[in-house]
Amino acid sequence: MAAHMKAVEEAEAAGSGDRGAWKWKIRQRIWDYMEENDIAANPRPVHHRIPNFVNAELTAKQVAALPEFQSAKWVKVNPDRPQSEVRATVLRSGKMLLVPQPRLRTGFFSVLDPAKIPMDKYGYACTQAGVVAFGEPIDLDAKLKVDMVIIGSVAVNPANGARIGKGEGFAELEYGMLRLMGAIDDTTPVAWKKNISRRFVPYVICVPSANGGVEVVSCIHDCQLVDDIPSAP
Repeated sequence: MAAHMKAVEEAEAAGSGDRGAWKWKIRQRIWDYMEENDIAANPRPVHHRIPNFVNAELTAKQVAALPEFQSAKWVKVNPDRPQSEVRATVLRSGKMLLVPQPRLRTGFFSVLDPAKIPMDKYGYACTQAGVVAFGEPIDLDAKLKVDMVIIGSVAVNPANGARIGKGEGFAELEYGMLRLMGAIDDTTPVAWKKNISRRFVPYVICVPSANGGVEVVSCIHDCQLVDDIPSAP
């Protein structure tokens, strides 16, 4: 664990990640558009973040309606602000919630068991302070099976399911950790989900798995849908 944390710190200090020129242009375009059109929500500015957006909480209802969510027992959700209501929905649905430590600076993952948290504290439990108060830190030798992974994105290509994050590689690192733990495998089907409001239409892409596997979902605003992310960046 100490070696991993040192690598994370070195990567951040070196400004590493996947800030390739073409990816960075897409990120900047999305961040600028969200700010200029008041789609962005706090914390602002949304630059260099998984951007929060107006009506982000509506994505939780869409996720809850997915058959894959309804049958899931373990759900991993990123710790970013746009997915806070999704995390609370996981607990309200009686499912085990797996949350990465923010920026992986203090550990790997924390498990939140809804049976051990007062129902009126579910919302708080999904905050960074709440995870510290109610979460149980686990290491990479923990044995569990994740049924659904929900991650944040800066942009998603609906034609091929490719995504980019904020450029620091944490989603990929977390995914790799889950693979190492045996919590997920190569049979992963992928679905990207965008939010719905009075102006927007629901949108889901699913790549079915032949052998069954974990469902991967990303909750985004319509303006984060792009057509210039290749399948294998």
